Amino acid sequence: FCFNIHTGDDPNVCNKDYIQSDGQTLIRLLENVLSKNKNMSWIFKPSNGSQGKGIFTIINQDGKLSHTPTEIIECIQEQKKMNALNYQIWIVSQFIDNPLGFPIFHGNAAIQSHIHDLLTSHGIQYKDSNLHHKSHVRFYLALKKTPGLDSLTMHIHPEPLVFTAALPYSYCDHELKKGKAFKELMYCNLSNLSKNAIYFKNQGIHENPYKVFSEYASTAFRQRFGAGYYEKHILPQIVYISQCIGTLIESSSIETCINHGSSC
Repeated sequence: FCFNIHTGDDPNVCNKDYIQSDGQTLIRLLENVLSKNKNMSWIFKPSNGSQGKGIFTIINQDGKLSHTPTEIIECIQEQKKMNALNYQIWIVSQFIDNPLGFPIFHGNAAIQSHIHDLLTSHGIQYKDSNLHHKSHVRFYLALKKTPGLDSLTMHIHPEPLVFTAALPYSYCDHELKKGKAFKELMYCNLSNLSKNAIYFKNQGIHENPYKVFSEYASTAFRQRFGAGYYEKHILPQIVYISQCIGTLIESSSIETCINHGSSC
């Protein structure tokens, strides 16, 4: 479940894919959505944010949300003030509290020891089921403009990468239920390699995050789920997303932007 809200002042930014809302209108919208999905937790992300900036979560515990619609509006306004970027469009989606995870791909003894001490100090058992790190799959594509033609050719790299968070998600799950905010749990929620490097550098552990927290997708999924899983379940999703991107690129506004827009 996902929807978008536009909280800016410029109506031209808004189109049929966004819900133009402010004040009481947005409160009524949130009340309606949240009441129909009482068992969901939610994550709010500014569309032009990165590395966790501006994100906040609305956690559901036993049918009760951590924030009221009015408090959600206050969170949005607070994030817009705290961050230099002009956050106007927000993506609101279900917060997945059992995300797909992977163990550290190439961890060293110092990292393993730190994770062991962190989990056990919070009463979390150090066992395989608690050592899966939140992840995302990143695939790469290139667009080629053929001289003399208006069409574009899309080239997809055949081997995506899987990136994981610095800390196991079991730590996030444990602390979220105790009321900690998303920004306090960045290192088990964000699968961002630069954030991983910062975290372990602050612990006195200097390691190249690309070596520890990334792996080729085919290898990662084969090790986690067995041979053929990546080809059967993940590769079709990448093809589907690529087709969606291709559809966007073929739209008149984006095609004009690519072919003639000096700022694009």
